[in-house]
Amino acid sequence: MRKTAKPLPPLLFRAVSLLSLVALIVSIVGSTENSDITHGLVNTKTQIALVLFLVTWFGACILLLLVANRSRSIEDGKHRLLLAVGISLPLILVRLIYSFIYSFGHKSDFSMLSGNVTVQLVMSVLEEIVIVLVCLGIGLTLQVRPSPEYSHQPSVSDRQGDAIEMESGGYQEHQSRRGRASRPKRRGGPLTKLVMFIVDEINDRRK
Repeated sequence: MRKTAKPLPPLLFRAVSLLSLVALIVSIVGSTENSDITHGLVNTKTQIALVLFLVTWFGACILLLLVANRSRSIEDGKHRLLLAVGISLPLILVRLIYSFIYSFGHKSDFSMLSGNVTVQLVMSVLEEIVIVLVCLGIGLTLQVRPSPEYSHQPSVSDRQGDAIEMESGGYQEHQSRRGRASRPKRRGGPLTKLVMFIVDEINDRRK
């Protein structure tokens, strides 16, 4: 989202993600509950997980509509994410219908282990393949956002320190000029003046 836009509350996205995670955990527990895998795939827990997945799907649809209404606020090049979600949601619904028919209708043709291969291909396998390809394809076309570069902004204390340093430097330079100006004129030859000049410089630095 752009900085000038008003984003959706993060709590909405977290709620949908949490519901999906709970559904996944319940589904795994239900599928591994019985020692016989043919009976373990369908039980009360797996049915509850399917209901939770369906609620999650409706939540994702609502989020998609809310975000689509704010499409003008989305950064350039990111609109393809909406396209990926829009294509994936109908395919996920078909996959859920396939599981619902087997879990609640007990139709043998919709069994993932011994059901009709054509039905499983059309309503389960192809949907999963297309969703993965769409998400990967659109994800690879997105540009990587460059990392922000932070520049040091001078604070009030830095500016005061610079001012004090400039003042002290100017004061020292003024004192050195004043000391040089107050030096008495030396008499003698060039060599004598050079030696006395060096001595005066050493004395000034010691002060």
